[in-house]
Amino acid sequence: MVVTVGVACVMWTGFLTEVARHTRYGSSDNANALLAGREMVRGNPLLRGWVLPPDSYWLLDLPILGLASVVFGMREILLHAVPAALTVGTVVTGTWVAGMDRPDRRRWVAAGVLALVIGLPHRYLSFFILQGPHHLATTLFCLGAFGLLAKARLGSARWAAAVALLAMAVFSDAIAVAIGVGPVVGAGVVDALRRRRVSALATPVSAAAAAMAGSFALRGLVAVAGGFALEPTLDYFPLWRNNLRAAPGVLESLVGAGTKAGLSPFPAAVHALVGGLIVFAAVVTLARLGIDVVRSRPETGGVAGRPAGWTTGDAGGGVPSRFRGWRERPGAAWGDGVLLLGALAGIVTFALLTPPAAARASARYLLPALVFGAVLAARRAQEVALRLAAWPVVAAGLALGAVYMTAPLQAVRAPEPANPSEGVVRWLRSQRLDRGYGQYWVAGITTVTSGGAVVVRPVQPADQGLQPHVGFASTRWFDAGTDRHPFLFLILQPADDGGVDETRAATTFGPPESEQTIGPYRVLVWNHDLRPMLPRAVNPWSSGRG
Repeated sequence: MVVTVGVACVMWTGFLTEVARHTRYGSSDNANALLAGREMVRGNPLLRGWVLPPDSYWLLDLPILGLASVVFGMREILLHAVPAALTVGTVVTGTWVAGMDRPDRRRWVAAGVLALVIGLPHRYLSFFILQGPHHLATTLFCLGAFGLLAKARLGSARWAAAVALLAMAVFSDAIAVAIGVGPVVGAGVVDALRRRRVSALATPVSAAAAAMAGSFALRGLVAVAGGFALEPTLDYFPLWRNNLRAAPGVLESLVGAGTKAGLSPFPAAVHALVGGLIVFAAVVTLARLGIDVVRSRPETGGVAGRPAGWTTGDAGGGVPSRFRGWRERPGAAWGDGVLLLGALAGIVTFALLTPPAAARASARYLLPALVFGAVLAARRAQEVALRLAAWPVVAAGLALGAVYMTAPLQAVRAPEPANPSEGVVRWLRSQRLDRGYGQYWVAGITTVTSGGAVVVRPVQPADQGLQPHVGFASTRWFDAGTDRHPFLFLILQPADDGGVDETRAATTFGPPESEQTIGPYRVLVWNHDLRPMLPRAVNPWSSGRG
């Protein structure tokens, strides 16, 4: 059974990789994550000299990308394959979490729900879930922590593993505080109110506190050891009202409903039906939790054959519960609470972090809400399926799957979008040019597209000339002592130059000897090494900050 599931996951990952390849080509953000991860696993685990974005993904996507590059080589396809693997991993983990506190019956129902909502993405969802880093690994780590904590006692191995996952997520991506740590505590509070037992707070609250402490410890380690620095966080908090109003429409598009998802009317209607079931599952869960909190009575009295003050739920039978109650597992409704609060926290995160007029382009912040909501719907679907015969459930699942499969199949049949970096790499290699500079959105993706055979380092405007671009890059890239090859060219993108243009290039490096237009790019070539003329790379942020 395990082998069959493993083979299916590999095949599914391959299929989603093809969907991603036929939907979009990689960007320099994706490529620089791969370059950083590769450097991590090849001897610089703390990424000394690097300046990472505020959501660094240091212990999330980066090592996964790095390990993939070591195993398969530095290939542009990894920018599609790794997010595809994370998507499949999220479906598998979500299936496990959907039944985390229930008997292992009809787990395939939960798997089917998650496969529909997450694992068979339409075009709009593919742009966010099948590229990265886009907070999917953060969601996956938090989801795994939820599943572990559902059956964990304070101090147990499961509790420690959950703490480790949350700590890594929080340090690597701060939104994990909202979508992971916060829901763990909030669900613990709801569980304590429902059971009228303060001791119910012990396991989840201690896990949250230990995860935050672990995150601070990691931060201190990186700072003391001189590891990577972080760019400052951008503050879009004042826009939360507008973003909150936009959230339902973006979520509607993510599930494939509405006119903006790009689906034809019938598939869009089917996606809308499934999206409505997710909302219905969330409402039912909220109502259940509210009723439980209002109606529940304190858990008192003894267990058959034992006096009051004893419990069967803890290890070491025969010990009074007043000494052992603080190590009890979360209650049966804790799993529902943590998923519901995680989904709501994802919406709040989207509202607080989305830039102006960029709601649809910032749907990555809603991936946690989509994933947690889908797992919650999978739990409710599993409950319903247990009351029905298997054949109508299977029939309904196959019918829905046939409709959902149309979008990814259509993507695979479409032509691959042309990656302009491929043409410029071919020309550079034909001219024996293997080192140069380029605008940020050109540099990283060109380097990865070439498999590292052509190295392009990012530059940006500075006054009248150019300077190194150190954001999501390493200052060591601009150190003349790290590479003996001369840097002889600059790649421009005239339609979107970001200030990296011919005038600033001539001011910095002098007039070029030749130039060549290749697709949307223009390559300027000199016959002398450009490195001595570029200002020194300066890291403006102290190590480990942020």
